[in-house]
Amino acid sequence: MLIDLIKGLILGIIMWFLMFLANTAMLLVIDDASAGVSMLFLVPFVIAPLSWYYLKNEEVTQKTSEGLRLGLFWILLSIVLDVLIMAFLSGRGFSYFLRFTLWLGYVEILVLSTTIGYITMKTKRRWLRE
Repeated sequence: MLIDLIKGLILGIIMWFLMFLANTAMLLVIDDASAGVSMLFLVPFVIAPLSWYYLKNEEVTQKTSEGLRLGLFWILLSIVLDVLIMAFLSGRGFSYFLRFTLWLGYVEILVLSTTIGYITMKTKRRWLRE
């Protein structure tokens, strides 16, 4: 359990850092609104492999609910890191959280991690039957 928590924390920090780097790179080229929309298309390419890597664990039997818990944990971690780093680094304070695309990204994290959990559960069951 503790190992899974540490693994989820490390993967969550990697997820947040990759999104931070991509967002920073996009802000150098395009405006803030366009960067937010572009991030929504990037999220699946980051969340799906990280979720799969976490959920491929053999001990986890309820992968859908574990994917939901992972998504909620990553959202909480992202909000904490966004408050500590992004909100104050950008100089906008809590107005940083007024962006609609940011909240869509949080929902996308939850939906994708739960979906990956469901898919890994179904494919594992299929492999066991064959």
